[in-house]
Amino acid sequence: MKHASFKFKSSTLKSWTCAGLLALTLTGCGPLAGNPLRDQIAHRLAAPSWMVERQVEAGPYMLTAYERMHERQSTGTLYIEGDGQAYLGTNKSVLGKDVFDPTPVNPVALHLASKDPAANLAYIARPCQYSGLTDRDAACGLENWGAAAYSEQTLAAYNEALNKIKSRYDLTAIHLIGYDSGATLAALLAAGRHDILSLRTVAGNFDTDVLAPHAANLRALPQRHFIGGQDTVTPPANLYAYLQLLKGSECADYTFIQEAEHEKGWVDKWAELLKQDIPRCTVTTPPAFVPIEKPEPIYYPHMGDSKK
Repeated sequence: MKHASFKFKSSTLKSWTCAGLLALTLTGCGPLAGNPLRDQIAHRLAAPSWMVERQVEAGPYMLTAYERMHERQSTGTLYIEGDGQAYLGTNKSVLGKDVFDPTPVNPVALHLASKDPAANLAYIARPCQYSGLTDRDAACGLENWGAAAYSEQTLAAYNEALNKIKSRYDLTAIHLIGYDSGATLAALLAAGRHDILSLRTVAGNFDTDVLAPHAANLRALPQRHFIGGQDTVTPPANLYAYLQLLKGSECADYTFIQEAEHEKGWVDKWAELLKQDIPRCTVTTPPAFVPIEKPEPIYYPHMGDSKK
């Protein structure tokens, strides 16, 4: 299933006025001016769980993170957001320029993270959600999404972000959880790193064309996937196509929630769903090579024509 199947619409949202923005936020107007209403939603979800906002500079992006870290020299759980409003495409800014804002109205991954009791917890938004580019004079655009959502540049940025989070809080390893297309991004990160302990996804939108070259690494990764029976955005068939890439790996399992939709039916159940076991992987490795010790040659003293 190709991620590039977005249907972009350029006139679906009303344009903001600069006066209206200034009335709601002190950031003013410009390429990095956020969406104050969606920012407020994120803060209200994160604050009760003691998750603190931080901007992580990674590659060309300023990635918005919410973090709660209590234990050093321990593992951490990291959530990756989905598409958000990316499918809506471009809306006009007050400056007469096209501004792309995929910030989610309902940040499902952040909402799930707020229900997670893990001692070390982090959430990372996707490019251009809540924040923009490191170049403050540049604006996010459609070129940062579509096929670019899983580009080498994007993967490098997220690997840099994960490394910075690990270093900052002295984490030993990471459990990844991806929502929607964040499932594909999380799987790609897991396939290319050696510090990912497990992968879980919720309503995962798996781009099997992108993931196919990494199937061998993913087969050996412990993972559990949660899919909704009423999900019309990423139906169960999408997950089954991904599982076929793994060719029956004993490391992967899934949980089917009949009443869950793409965005609904997950949050209230999440604390209990987190208790479900992640399959353990038994990786068969060949035994270490042990050289055969050659015995010392036995020499018999000559005693005429006989030997003793």
